[in-house]
Amino acid sequence: MSSDGHASLPHYDSSGELLAIDIAPLSSLHAAQVEAVLTHGVPMATALETVTQTPAALWGLRDRGQIRVGAASDLLVLDSGTLAVQLNFACGRHYLF
Repeated sequence: MSSDGHASLPHYDSSGELLAIDIAPLSSLHAAQVEAVLTHGVPMATALETVTQTPAALWGLRDRGQIRVGAASDLLVLDSGTLAVQLNFACGRHYLF
């Protein structure tokens, strides 16, 4: 998934005044994907593309966002029912999640 974890999350009052800036947890994109699929019925392929292929394309990262020969693909294996992360592979190594 896109590495936008730790993105800034600004909070404003009703007049548009900045109150605070929080930092998104690394799990924020996965949580949004799970909510989109399980709560709002977004097809898994669509939800997955929005956090992988689309950001990579917008940033011009041709070797990211897809699983293909020559790509720097990291993989999350998700439970088919809950979409909980079961396995995490990055840079060719298995990591605990």
